[in-house]
Amino acid sequence: MLDQDLPDLRLIRPAETDTERVVTYGEATTESSGDLTGVGALLKLEAITVTFGGITALDGIDLRVDRGEVVGIIGPNGAGKTTLFDVVSGVRVPSRGTVLLGGTDVTRRPPASRARLGLRRTFQRVQVFGWLSVEDNVLAALDVVGGGGGFVADLVGSPFRRHRERERRHRGEATLERCGLSDVRHELAGSLPIGIARMVELARAIVDPPRLLLLDEPASGLDSQESERLGREIRSLREESACSVLLVEHDAGFVMEQCDRIVVLDQGAILAQGLPDEIQRDAAVRSAYLGAPTDDRSDAAG
Repeated sequence: MLDQDLPDLRLIRPAETDTERVVTYGEATTESSGDLTGVGALLKLEAITVTFGGITALDGIDLRVDRGEVVGIIGPNGAGKTTLFDVVSGVRVPSRGTVLLGGTDVTRRPPASRARLGLRRTFQRVQVFGWLSVEDNVLAALDVVGGGGGFVADLVGSPFRRHRERERRHRGEATLERCGLSDVRHELAGSLPIGIARMVELARAIVDPPRLLLLDEPASGLDSQESERLGREIRSLREESACSVLLVEHDAGFVMEQCDRIVVLDQGAILAQGLPDEIQRDAAVRSAYLGAPTDDRSDAAG
């Protein structure tokens, strides 16, 4: 049985807006969404530092992810990878530093605000609504988009609301098919094997097209066919919508194959960054993470 605990949502709060606005799926709904469609850096981290008492989890991290770029984050356990994701997604406010999303400073904005800017995330521990069907898990991600008219429109079943519901169902069906979930659409998400549950989480993250997708160990628990499908989806997202992807994964082969650029964390700091073949040849990386063949030590893969 999957762990059905949900992430701490105490930082999430409703948008501070006076009127409800009708938007299309995939449209940023904040007043100032920054440069989310142009060429250049979609995400920039500047001197990000996170401390827990006397422990420094992240130490002055500078990181850039360009539009349409797939960037991998690797490193040994305890290197600060998940903490970095928490800072980017808004679950954790850094002790120091700045987070820019599309040129907008979101350092102290909650997760809901960043989601409206097109940021989506999956988690290291699978986070699905275990008491809902697979289909309803995916459709839940579209409920955030207002349909206009409020409660009265729901009560009378306005034509526009009916149109929006048809659109929502169509998008959900297409995403289920895309992620290979059509056959289990009516199954309870909490009863699924870990590999399929991860695909449910991915489907929920992409049903409303993201601009920046954070994937935290998405290949964990997947078989070879599921990993291949995941890789295809990552490539398709980039090709179809120039979605940027920030990927944390212990499967070094998967990271090397999927990523344009790789950043190596060690003890909360950036040890190295570069193209996949550069990282594979880097002596410091091989010693700290991949295992140095020149040493007598055995390889230490993640």
